[in-house]
Amino acid sequence: MARFGVTYQDIASAANQIVEQGRQPTIELIRQILKTGSSTTISNHLRQWRADQEGGLAQASKESIPQEMLGMLKGLWERLNVEADQKANQIEEKTQHEITALSLSLEKYQTNNRRWQQLFLQWQAEKEHLLSDNIVLSEHLNAEENEAKQLRTKLAAETNLLQEKRLRIEELHRLHQQTHANLTEDRAQHLQAQAKFNEAKQKMEQETKDLNEQLSLAKEKIISVQQAYQALQQSFVQLRDNHTKQIEEMNEMQVSKIKYAEISQHWEKQYLELKHTNELQNKQLIELLAENKIIMQNLQLATQSLEEQQHLNKLLKAETETAA
Repeated sequence: MARFGVTYQDIASAANQIVEQGRQPTIELIRQILKTGSSTTISNHLRQWRADQEGGLAQASKESIPQEMLGMLKGLWERLNVEADQKANQIEEKTQHEITALSLSLEKYQTNNRRWQQLFLQWQAEKEHLLSDNIVLSEHLNAEENEAKQLRTKLAAETNLLQEKRLRIEELHRLHQQTHANLTEDRAQHLQAQAKFNEAKQKMEQETKDLNEQLSLAKEKIISVQQAYQALQQSFVQLRDNHTKQIEEMNEMQVSKIKYAEISQHWEKQYLELKHTNELQNKQLIELLAENKIIMQNLQLATQSLEEQQHLNKLLKAETETAA
């Protein structure tokens, strides 16, 4: 179907213009001049124009052109018409093939586009799930960090209590020595001091027992913190694996379709931010592990202090038996 505005006069004018240039009018040359028109419409009008030209040649032959010259011109004209029609058909066939190839390419591109859109939606859903897991992990990490702070505070209090107990033991030891020195002078005072010492000793043993129970609870709490840390570490490994998988999918999308380069850069930027957040969390985990190590060292010091206290109690008991 011809486009609006392409008429026989337009085709004839373009054909005459091409003839004036010393060339044979063809469908392609006429389309280059008019910038519009289908091959069928141009071919029909061009065929009519050629018929008119042949009629003009016949009229000219009747008037003045020799018969030999008219035969040569007619043969040349017919040959040019056949070549022009063949070339027009070839161009039309080539154009049809190109249209078919473009249609197939367009269908393939649309199929790939739908596939990439599905992959992108799937990746976006997985990213949202990953962000949710990251928030839960951060909450667990904050809870464990607060619990570790409470344990450090409690350990400091227990350490101060042990220091106070040690000072009291030293005071009792000095009192016992003074009592032993004055034993020969005043037996009654010695008995009173002995009773006071026994009472203080019983109280100290009870406090030592309570302290041992508190230390046991603190050790159990440290074990619980370590287990929670291991669970957090496993979650971090899983999160890192998910990141690696997302990176591989993004790389495949970038290689397969350059058109989504800007989208890939956008998500890559968000991935770097998420990676930076995970690195910060990993750093916090390392700090928490270091703090747990310090807690264990403090517990060892407290245990050592307790052993020293028990040793002092044994010495006091032995001295008391000796004095008795």
